[in-house]
Amino acid sequence: MNQTKEFSAADLNQWNLISSADIGLKFTNQLSQEEAFSVNAALTSKEREAALQYKDYFPAVLLNQEQDYMILFWERENGNVVYIDIASEIAEDESRLWYVSGPYKEILIN
Repeated sequence: MNQTKEFSAADLNQWNLISSADIGLKFTNQLSQEEAFSVNAALTSKEREAALQYKDYFPAVLLNQEQDYMILFWERENGNVVYIDIASEIAEDESRLWYVSGPYKEILIN
């Protein structure tokens, strides 16, 4: 199972920041329909639903350069950051399947 890595400023250059409103334009529109559905299912998962709170905002995704791993994150009203690791794997039929790779995590800022 993948786990989120700690980032340095140099590491962030290897990731693409995509606003949740632009995920279709910048990523899923270039995928097969099956893979796009898989990405969208991971992005709207039960884990995400359980983690969301009233007044959370700025959802976005960090997508790695290989485009096989992403981190969905957003900010809470109190300044904390919540994130969910989303990984992918190649199925037997060679399609890529996306899934939430663990529970959500919250970084306490205050």
